[in-house]
Amino acid sequence: MKYGKILAGLCAGVLAWGGTVSKMTGMNFTLVACAAESGTLGENITWTLDDEGLLTISGKGEWTWKNLFPVESLSSIKNVVIENGITTIGDNAFYCCYELNSVIIPDSVTSIGDRAFEDCHSLSSISFPNSISHIGVHAFENSKWLWETAERNEFVIINHILIYYLSDNKDVIIPEGITEIADNAFYNTGLTSVVIPDSVLRIGRSVFLNCPNLSSVSIPNSVISIGAFAFDSTEWLETQRNKNPLVTVNNIIIDGKNAKGDIIIPDGIKCIGNGAFAYSSDLVSIVIPKSVIKIEEGAFQYSDVSSVTISDGVKIIENAAFSGCQNLSSFTLPYSIDQIDFSIFDASYSISSISILNPKCIIDDTRIFSHLMSNLHILRGYEGSTAQAYAEKWGYTFESLGAAPATEPHPDMDGDGIITASDAQIVLSAFAALITEVQPDLTPEQLAAADIDGSGEITALDAQYILTYYLNNTVLSTPTTWDEILHPNAE
Repeated sequence: MKYGKILAGLCAGVLAWGGTVSKMTGMNFTLVACAAESGTLGENITWTLDDEGLLTISGKGEWTWKNLFPVESLSSIKNVVIENGITTIGDNAFYCCYELNSVIIPDSVTSIGDRAFEDCHSLSSISFPNSISHIGVHAFENSKWLWETAERNEFVIINHILIYYLSDNKDVIIPEGITEIADNAFYNTGLTSVVIPDSVLRIGRSVFLNCPNLSSVSIPNSVISIGAFAFDSTEWLETQRNKNPLVTVNNIIIDGKNAKGDIIIPDGIKCIGNGAFAYSSDLVSIVIPKSVIKIEEGAFQYSDVSSVTISDGVKIIENAAFSGCQNLSSFTLPYSIDQIDFSIFDASYSISSISILNPKCIIDDTRIFSHLMSNLHILRGYEGSTAQAYAEKWGYTFESLGAAPATEPHPDMDGDGIITASDAQIVLSAFAALITEVQPDLTPEQLAAADIDGSGEITALDAQYILTYYLNNTVLSTPTTWDEILHPNAE
């Protein structure tokens, strides 16, 4: 930034003396406007601010800078042009840019971060491309654009995402066509009832938080994700808790904070939701069945749980799922977990050992910092496993579980005892459902069997592998092993 200011000074000097120099030398000069300031936002993004207050942002990739925009004075930013190539607008990007009037966002941007334009009191003009699929909390709070938009329509909507509600109406019917209700959209409003249309797929964090009179909620089967604290401090949630301490919506446990003692999650539950058991003080142990596919972010964070049993079938454990669990001393990750980042245990200081049952589990290859898990000393796994490699690299004690068990795909999807083209069709249908964000009608065992190559997801390739196996071994009578199909170039 220092060099940008020096350049600005030189430009000002040239502008001041340009006419005199021309008269003295008889030479004609073309004066080019120079940037008043310039700098970078991470490795791949640069910015320039001219003396008219036009901020131009260029580069490629994500906006990783999360602090206030690094200019001498935020009030010097009047208009912003973000050039094509930038994929996100970061948290706090233009927070408190009081004099910002307009923003042009390119088609390459897919996400706007938390508080990106909060307190931009003068901001009235924003161009939103159709590419935007995520808008963070308070992204436009206290901006002129938000207030003017809310005055025209009680629902503020961007690309089918409902981001804000402003009305005295207490009985709300959300318009059809909305696909997502963004974080905090109805926070602290006087709602008594809400009807959510079947176009909605996601309900964000704290959407209805602190709506104490909200007693009637209609949630369609289309909803596949509900954020943490979405219904906290509502009459509706208290009613559901009194019916069952494991509050469940569409096979997602969204709240278990009233659960006490030893809990067995019912079979059929597909997901333990974001923050579902967070800060639960009466939870002792939890058993998670095979039907659960995902444990979402912060699901058990800062709870008092002391024993966790995860059945083979769980595929995903998200960030901070077990952070701050001070009563956990050991943890076992089942074979079905094929990728892990130890930040899921952030600040769980009592954990001294972790067992990893998938010998090929991809482990985030960075050292666990002492402030995350200060008592971790032992990693257990199979001989030649990624757990052993990680332990040896970073100086942890490795305890062997012996030789890794032999595994081979067995995708008999329809249960007829043989592998046929019908099994490949079932896997292909599951893939088609997943890419349209619809959960396939398959058991956890079937979902696990459908992942032929062990990639962690079901793809069209898995169906192709099954079809190849069937054609070679049944139609062409050419005996072929799974290993030969999955690794055709292996020696």
